[in-house]
Amino acid sequence: MRWLLLLAPALLAAQGMLVEPFAAEVRTVYDAAAGLPTDDVLSLAVDASGTVWAATRGGLARWRGGSWTRQGAEASLVAASGGAVWFASQGALWRAAAGSPPRRVAELPAQIRHIAAGTQVLVSAAGGLFRLSGGRLVREIGLPEEVRQAANARDGRMAAAAASGLFLKRAGGSWERMLPQSGNRSWAPNDVRGVAFDSMDRLWFVSPQGAGRLDGAEWTLYTGADGLPYDDFTTAAAGENGAVWFGTHVGAVRYDGKSWEYRQGGRWLPDDDVRAIAAGPAGDAWIATGKGLARIERRVTTLAEKARFFESEIDRRHR
Repeated sequence: MRWLLLLAPALLAAQGMLVEPFAAEVRTVYDAAAGLPTDDVLSLAVDASGTVWAATRGGLARWRGGSWTRQGAEASLVAASGGAVWFASQGALWRAAAGSPPRRVAELPAQIRHIAAGTQVLVSAAGGLFRLSGGRLVREIGLPEEVRQAANARDGRMAAAAASGLFLKRAGGSWERMLPQSGNRSWAPNDVRGVAFDSMDRLWFVSPQGAGRLDGAEWTLYTGADGLPYDDFTTAAAGENGAVWFGTHVGAVRYDGKSWEYRQGGRWLPDDDVRAIAAGPAGDAWIATGKGLARIERRVTTLAEKARFFESEIDRRHR
């Protein structure tokens, strides 16, 4: 197999066929050997400048200029909004901005699950959803306990994925439990694992029933019958141009409104149990696992580069 991969590019080049580049996805893995404080990555964020932040057991790390630098003590969660980065460390919520050291903002509740930043800073926890207000985290009224993930929309809406359902709060309104309907499908989702507002401000949620999207007042619901590859979800994240990413316990899923893409196994990820996903503005995605993180880039490549990638994969798997 290996000699065929090596021989194919040479044969094609000799025949004048290796000239046309094509769009492809390229995966790069980062772990402790590549500069992260540890392989154990818990959370990810990409700020407005394109800088990537990774919360790991060994500390908060920043990817900029092609390398990782450690920024502080152990961090369990991280989120970014504009030029600010918010992270959880030593039982407190911290804020870091360019040109100034991190500052402690508020005490965190117990058993935190997720931080969302945007129009509001939201902390999901076993005890509910907490919103940063006046220098402290205030519990949102009207939500059940155990919120797994929350998200902000640009128009002021907030969404929460909770053990007991999907909840939405419109600007100036109250929290409502959502009961999506699409054609002959009518769901009362529970065990909701993730929520996100995409770049078009459409709400997405994921649960063991499947995935759903709210566009204006219209719901669309997706199951395996619609192409959804896997539904044991862990998280949801917005991508570029309306695309959305879903983390699962066995790989990552991307959906751009037309095609489902499933990224699973050593070809794509250092470990299949996906903890968090953060997408960059150019369409690249950073995927956190307990054995390092993967960057999946969409870029123009050549057949020779593809052959070299597969050669390296064969070498890696036979070590």
